[in-house]
Order: sequence, then structure tokens, then C-alpha cells
Amino acid sequence: EFASVLYLNGESGALKTAVAKVVAFPFMRERGRSKMRLASTSASIKDFLLLSKDSVALLDDSSGSEQTNQRQINTNSEIAIRSVSDGTIDAKMNTATRKVKHESCRLALILTGEDKLQLGRSSQLRLIEYPVDRETFDGKILSNFQHKPEILNAYFATYIDYLTERGAGLIDWITLSFEEYRREFAEKFDVRRFVDSAAGLSV
Repeated sequence: EFASVLYLNGESGALKTAVAKVVAFPFMRERGRSKMRLASTSASIKDFLLLSKDSVALLDDSSGSEQTNQRQINTNSEIAIRSVSDGTIDAKMNTATRKVKHESCRLALILTGEDKLQLGRSSQLRLIEYPVDRETFDGKILSNFQHKPEILNAYFATYIDYLTERGAGLIDWITLSFEEYRREFAEKFDVRRFVDSAAGLSV
């Protein structure tokens, strides 16, 4: 199970959010509620993650350059990354028992932002950061997918059909490939989480 979070990090105007929305579109449950600002309240972020179960969701920093906003962005990023990676979220406290209720948090998450996130080491290891600039994405090509979202819908539907038909036969190959990639990346990375993430992405 792949539980890392993708972070598109780069300057304003690099089309980060536009690309993230196009990629996430086929898997959004409620398209009007599939995006939230990272500078929102922590309670709102938790509710958003819970409502985005079994989908692809987007948290956008919306160019929050103020110091107060950046602190909130870092705090909420920690919450989101840990929740997705652990598969659970601390939702609400039972006032009678004083115990925190844990709820399932199962989704794929994309973060976008202009600034370097100030995260603890554990969260850093759960984040795949992809640096972008204004030359990374082609706006003309992107516009085709924005105006015709059915392109990616058809692509992913075909891929799912392929897995449905041949998935059972691919299990042994996937297992062997993962172990081979894991041995390969173990020679490049000292951190086990990096090794497993790299192997999973390669498969």
C-alpha cells in the first residue's frame, strides 16, 4: 500500500494547482469540495480529509506568504501527511471518557505550495517533494486536459479494466519486481521509508 503524500513545490505561475486538479479530477468524489487551503483551521483540514475518503484530494497553500499563515500551513501539513500515511486521523474527543476518537483516513493527497515546508523528520520521510518552475509544465498541452477531462477518465478506466482482467497474473511479477527494486534502492538510500517508496513508485 502506497501512503506517501505528493508535494508540488515551486514559484507562482508554475501551474502547480492546475496540474494537480487535472490529475485528481477522475478520482474526486465531490468536485466542488475536493480542494482546500492549507491555511484553513486544523479542524477544517481534518473534516476535509475525512470527507475525501477513497478519492484524490488537493490542499493548496494559495500563496500564503504571511508568517502566521505559514505557521498554520506547516501545522496542517504535518496533520495531513501523518493522517494519510498512518491511515487514521484523530477526529473528535469524547467529552465523557476524555478519549480521542480515531477514524479511518484513506485517500491520496496532493499538496501544492511556493515555500519549503518546515516539517519534522518523520513527516519529511512520508513526503515526496517534486520541485517545479514555469518551464516544467506546458500550458498548451495542459489546456487540452482541462477542456476535455474525459481523456484522463478514459485512460484510468482502461487501466482499471486491464488490472481487473490481468491483475491476478501480475501479482507474482509485482512482488518479485518490488523486491528487486528494494534491493537496488537499498544501496542508494539509508532510510528504509525512502527505499520502500522508491520501489513502490518504480513498480
